[in-house]
Amino acid sequence: MDIGIVLSITVGILSLLVMLLIGWQIYTTINFRQKLKEVEKVKGLMISEINRSQCLTSKAVADFYYSQLVNEPVQNKEFNYLNYMLAALLHSSKNGYFTTCGGLVSQLLETVQPSLKVSQYNKQLLTDLLLAVEAQRSIQGYRELVKLILNLETYD
Repeated sequence: MDIGIVLSITVGILSLLVMLLIGWQIYTTINFRQKLKEVEKVKGLMISEINRSQCLTSKAVADFYYSQLVNEPVQNKEFNYLNYMLAALLHSSKNGYFTTCGGLVSQLLETVQPSLKVSQYNKQLLTDLLLAVEAQRSIQGYRELVKLILNLETYD
């Protein structure tokens, strides 16, 4: 075989390999950018959830201290208790802490009186929290809690 033909074939193969490597590099860069956008989106959602949780916690503590400051009882304390406990349940479920979730549900079932009356708006807030809880079937007593919340009496 002629050396020119061998060199031509070798150069052709090497050119093809270089082209494939450049194509792979372009694909990897585009894919990396898409993954980076997904990570940024998840990061934003996480920051939002952390801020929401911190807001709820700060509000609960502020309500308590305000009631102590002015020597007045906390307004809607039964609803606030239920609301903050359901928020804790939601965040525990999002983190996969199902044993903790079961404990929270058990505590709620023991402490919330079926005779509790809440406003229609507040009942909707509680229901929305319940619906957002993840892996509901993995949480012991969850159905009973849903039944309790849905059967709460409301006022306007």
